[in-house]
Amino acid sequence: MKSMPRILLLALLVAICNAPAAQVEAIRVPSAAMKREIPAVVVLPDACVQEPACRYPALYLLPGAGDNECVWLYRMPVREMVDQHGVTIVTPVAGTSWYFNSPADKNFQFEAFVSSELLKYVDAYHRSLTNRAARALAGNSMAGPPAETVSLLPLGTVTLRIEFP
Repeated sequence: MKSMPRILLLALLVAICNAPAAQVEAIRVPSAAMKREIPAVVVLPDACVQEPACRYPALYLLPGAGDNECVWLYRMPVREMVDQHGVTIVTPVAGTSWYFNSPADKNFQFEAFVSSELLKYVDAYHRSLTNRAARALAGNSMAGPPAETVSLLPLGTVTLRIEFP
């Protein structure tokens, strides 16, 4: 029976060593439009962490109403996805904003934040590819329709829009 804890410890160490090595960073993105910093999570592939000169496509995952920037880490195998597919994943928080620019509250400009400020910040600090063809946007629940709206902006920020129910 004394060997059982050792076996469990060994199994745990093996599992940890074989876990995906993607780097998860909690960031705060400055927003001039909203005059505050907006929390987000960036998940970089292990290969990008190992090679500082690399650049990868970016998938922006918008959380649904009331979800925070970490929700995608719990709902999908995000760490595995970035390593397997060579993509950076970015998840901002927006509360219950519906990702629109409020005409009534100038400090509530989430469409501007996602379509411009967030993209520029990630391009500058997290080595994403900076062209439209290397960006995709997906939304869950209330973030599904805004994912389509942002992807259809005249600036053409992304090429693919996915809505999850």
